[in-house]
Amino acid sequence: MYIGPVNFEKVRNFMLGITEKLKLYDGQSRVGIVTFSGRATVERYLSEPANKDDIFAAINGIVYDGDYPFTADAFALLTERVFTPENGDRSDVPNFAILITGGLLFSEFTLPLAYQAQEQGVHVFGIGIGLSVSDRLELNMIASDPDELNAYNEPDVARLNDIVDKIVATLCQGQLSLYS
Repeated sequence: MYIGPVNFEKVRNFMLGITEKLKLYDGQSRVGIVTFSGRATVERYLSEPANKDDIFAAINGIVYDGDYPFTADAFALLTERVFTPENGDRSDVPNFAILITGGLLFSEFTLPLAYQAQEQGVHVFGIGIGLSVSDRLELNMIASDPDELNAYNEPDVARLNDIVDKIVATLCQGQLSLYS
């Protein structure tokens, strides 16, 4: 599915909605952002300030380019550059990644890199927007288990906000084993 600029704004609002509900304390919480349309890019490292205004500014600064998603490259950046001690990762704090995509391009590297991230302790939420059946299966494989708490395929981008509370509850309540 082509997300398009109008739907991209709905995705941005979804990310802002999650951020709004999180309890971000200066110096205690860390948020990184990786975009992966056209190419994977670190937009924000964990070592950068993490109060809500900073995160809102980073999310609002993401530019929509409408290119194909490079999911494998995003996972590579997460493990090689984002979730690293030199860029702000802390070994005693659980790591979460929320992957939002309008289409998954399966490559021979996507699943191994997704599994590598999970083996390194990254809990992955997969959120698909209007995915085909084969893309939904891939999303389930990329997301951490169990699928019913971590893999979401929302046919209508306007309904993304319906899952904000589910994701925030999982993030904040530690309902899942992060290292299974």
